Amino acid sequence: MGIHTEIPFLLLLLPLLPCLHAAPNRLTECTPPFTAVGGKCIHVSSTSPGTWYLMKDFCETLGGQLLIINTEDFHYYVVKYLEYNGYAGRRYWVGANNEHADGQYHWLDGSKVKMGTPFWGTINGKQEPGGSPSDHCAILFEKGFYFMHDLSCNETNVYPICEAK
Repeated sequence: MGIHTEIPFLLLLLPLLPCLHAAPNRLTECTPPFTAVGGKCIHVSSTSPGTWYLMKDFCETLGGQLLIINTEDFHYYVVKYLEYNGYAGRRYWVGANNEHADGQYHWLDGSKVKMGTPFWGTINGKQEPGGSPSDHCAILFEKGFYFMHDLSCNETNVYPICEAK
């Protein structure tokens, strides 16, 4: 008797499935090499690291750009994707730098990067970006739980995360 009363109740829950935490991945259709993550189509390259500029060009050849992380939820989805798909343990370029005239960090689309937590990490108790004269590009830092850190744009041992345009 208990089974028969539970089945209709479970059927009532079916319309709620799109509300589950991973739902944005199921609602976004992407063309290869991009994969749906958090409502965007992204591509993580783990085979060819390079400078921020080279990786920006690499993403553009795929029809995309370096990744823009503009919400806490999307940042969460990206980190979980890296961890669960074997991409952990590497640093990744994202599409932000502070080479604009105002000295602020901007995304490639021209919007300002949100500063402080929950986007930027800390090193030795100091909030990133650290302000080093040679560090002008943003990475997701593997040793900092994939919070953003600044790094020299000419660093070559960093991989790209691209998003489809």
